[in-house]
Amino acid sequence: RYYDTFMQAFPDVQSLAAATADEVLHRWSGLGYYARARNLHRAAQLVRDQHGGVVPTDFETLSALPGIGRSTAGAILALSAHQHHAILDGNVKRVLSRVFRIEGVPSESAVQRELWTLAERCTPMQRVAHYTQAIMDLGATVCTRSKPACTRCPLARNCMALQTDSVARFPERKAAVK
Repeated sequence: RYYDTFMQAFPDVQSLAAATADEVLHRWSGLGYYARARNLHRAAQLVRDQHGGVVPTDFETLSALPGIGRSTAGAILALSAHQHHAILDGNVKRVLSRVFRIEGVPSESAVQRELWTLAERCTPMQRVAHYTQAIMDLGATVCTRSKPACTRCPLARNCMALQTDSVARFPERKAAVK
């Protein structure tokens, strides 16, 4: 319901850009990190002021907007414009870490590079929007952090972590600081 309330208040880029920061933050209540709301508001203003109110479809331009990094820009363009871009959100990191049994903590730069390489390699040239939505949904609903439903997973046959009975180990986490 929080999302619906936010979308009713700001159904398009122009209405979001025209709102005050206080209005945006008030409507964002219940949706999570407030930095996201600030970034979204600032991005909407930049889209209005620098891009004629049209969300850029160029990867570099889109990813330069506040709060939109490589993965988010890739997801937006794959889903809305059917452009070929890989994504690597937390759910996708988990799926790839398990399927390919990637050693190391995903936030470490070497592991991050390896995961991006795999994400790019796995992203098909055709039906990229379908793949992008599917891999995000797979991580959110089947290949979950705890209690993954491996028996329902379409990638189970090829999952190296499942084959080695090590699903719970992946992705690796930083050691707790004592």
